[in-house]
Amino acid sequence: MVQKQHLSPTGSCSRLYDRDPAHKKDGSQSAISDFEEYTMIKPRQFAEFAGFTEEEVQRLCREKDISFSTMKYWYDGYAFEGIGSIYNPNSVMKAIRNRDFDSYWTESSAAEGLLEYISKDYNGLAKTIAELIGGVDVKVNTVGFANDLTSFRGKDDVLTLMIHLGYLAYDSKTKTVRIPNEEIRREFGQSVREVKHTATLRRLAESEQLFLDTVQLHEEKVAAQIEKIHAEETAPLHYNREESLRSVIKLAFYTYRDHYLQFEELPAGEGYADIIYIPRPDTDWPALANIGRQINTVRESWIDFFRECRLQVQLERAHKYFSASDRKAAQRLLDHLDEYLIEPDHPSLLHGDL
Repeated sequence: MVQKQHLSPTGSCSRLYDRDPAHKKDGSQSAISDFEEYTMIKPRQFAEFAGFTEEEVQRLCREKDISFSTMKYWYDGYAFEGIGSIYNPNSVMKAIRNRDFDSYWTESSAAEGLLEYISKDYNGLAKTIAELIGGVDVKVNTVGFANDLTSFRGKDDVLTLMIHLGYLAYDSKTKTVRIPNEEIRREFGQSVREVKHTATLRRLAESEQLFLDTVQLHEEKVAAQIEKIHAEETAPLHYNREESLRSVIKLAFYTYRDHYLQFEELPAGEGYADIIYIPRPDTDWPALANIGRQINTVRESWIDFFRECRLQVQLERAHKYFSASDRKAAQRLLDHLDEYLIEPDHPSLLHGDL
């Protein structure tokens, strides 16, 4: 027998299971083995019942005259192959009834467990939580999870449980997890401040100070902190890879949600900004834009590439801040760069952000 109870408009939970009524307990097996589980990692044919589909949420938003794009930002983030986006039904319905987008996890029993899970003392967990809050997708091994709330062997088991509970969204193709939406980001942001780990508290303090140093234009302090995280968190083999450097920025500024919205790969003139932090409407902090902007057009020589795709781009952006004599000096530098630098015999991996 297969029993299916679809989610109702009130956001009640569904219960999905397979059962063979002819199977009897014979003393060799527990009757509970009759049940087959469908999880957030492998919902299979029941994926559409894990929450509201995007089509259902669009219809509700039209009927109730409420912003779909804002609803998506707050409560989307889960997705299953063949189904697409899945939304948290309880929060969607409360947002509609209250006409207020907010975190409704605080009103559920699930919210009480988040602090407990992220406080567990497993190697690498504190760093992983910081990466997740900063917007980094994190690899996870879900194989071997004991499927209970108490038997943890390490960081991967904690992350796997958080997938099952809806704290994290899982990508089955890349085997990675991420925080799915604004509602859960807020829960993480609140809970992480209550964690008593020394490493976590240090990361919080350093990230908050980094924002202050950036806004106050303390470039030496900003450079020193980013380089510190780069050295601590990046393997030597991957030190100059663009993805590693992007992750370093996210990890360094991982308390961004206090004052900013984070966007990636936005057009910026002739190139793209890797990461942009745009102030929230309720803050007076300035925008932090064009972090990591790059133009990567092929050139015949490394010196030409460095001059035209790195130095010149940055100098043009800072043009208005220079005096006439500064601009002349900058141009002289560009014109005579080959007198100061040596053309390498072979290409090397170089990250040219300034």
